[in-house]
Amino acid sequence: MHPYNSWIEAGQGNSSPWPQSPAPSILGALPYPTISHASALVTYHVSPSGSHILNSRVIGPDGRTPYTINTDGDMPGYTAVKNSQNSPIALIEWKSSPVIEIRGLLSKQP
Repeated sequence: MHPYNSWIEAGQGNSSPWPQSPAPSILGALPYPTISHASALVTYHVSPSGSHILNSRVIGPDGRTPYTINTDGDMPGYTAVKNSQNSPIALIEWKSSPVIEIRGLLSKQP
């Protein structure tokens, strides 16, 4: 029997071999998150300030700006992500292999 035969059979009707939809990749060999409530998802929008995405506002679902992304001449080679109180919460160092740091959560890592 062909290991992907269930994919072919599932495509021939409205039934799915998986109890949830969409189907997990590689027949469940990879971790697959299940979300019990779609209302738990939050959408943010990135709005560039000027002509460059590295100077942007991150706009939340309530229309407020909880984060800003700033790349300026004071710190060449770095992009800072700041919270609504204008405090830096993350820093990206642009190298051949960029490095990111998230304060209190993640030390500098490529």
